[in-house]
Amino acid sequence: MKPMHGAILIVTVVSLIVIGGLGALYLSSPSEQPPAAAVNNTSAIHVGFVQMNANVPESYFTLDDAVAAVNGIQNEINGSSQNPQVYYVMGQKVNAAGQAQHWILGIRQGSNTTLKTYDRTGVATIPWQWDKLPDQAIDISGILSPAEIMNLTNSGNQTGAGDAQIEISRGVYTVTMPSGSQPREYLINATTGVVIATHD
Repeated sequence: MKPMHGAILIVTVVSLIVIGGLGALYLSSPSEQPPAAAVNNTSAIHVGFVQMNANVPESYFTLDDAVAAVNGIQNEINGSSQNPQVYYVMGQKVNAAGQAQHWILGIRQGSNTTLKTYDRTGVATIPWQWDKLPDQAIDISGILSPAEIMNLTNSGNQTGAGDAQIEISRGVYTVTMPSGSQPREYLINATTGVVIATHD
């Protein structure tokens, strides 16, 4: 009987080691591990055996990038080669080169009106149940680019730091500069580049 007790003891110890090992593997799994406590963003995050850098660079895109991506998706959905018309544009977190991290396009194709977003995750649709877009379509190829508009606004005495926001509607760019900028807001003719008004 004594050998049997020894065997049971050995099996029990081995079982605990195996279970403990599986538990350790589970805890080190990147997809299952609970969120870690907040850490300094300048340091790397270590999860299991995978090292991830917390400083993921932001992606910026031109308006042409956004329009091309939305046209491709819409034409594929509708089986048409006719691009939808753009009636409204918003660029969020726009840098000095006129590139935005996030674009919103108000488009109309046939009787369908939708809002499309474009960023580093691709194209997405914002639920939109009302036909409340401006009545004037935007000729993207016939207006000044966001880069040219941002060059106009940055030619002044800008003291604010950070990204801007731009809107295009009814032939006018509305540019909101970062907090602390003078002036803070510009209204600019989208075709000629003439400054219509500024606001602090």
